[in-house]
Amino acid sequence: MQLDSDDLYNYIQHNLKNKYDLKNVFFIGRSLGTGMATYMASKYKCGGLILFSAMTSIRDAAKYCVCCLCGYWG
Repeated sequence: MQLDSDDLYNYIQHNLKNKYDLKNVFFIGRSLGTGMATYMASKYKCGGLILFSAMTSIRDAAKYCVCCLCGYWG
């Protein structure tokens, strides 16, 4: 996923820089995608980072996924 994200940013940087200022690129992540959005914002210049329903830790994310698979919400 990191390589795909890096490829997308590089595409924007090299092919769309005449149309868009990279300061106007925002990284947006939801749920488990917040990890990748945070990675991208820490690596590249951007206009900002927006996180929706962010997990507090990878441990909490794993607990959530296991509970969903088992049908247990306790």
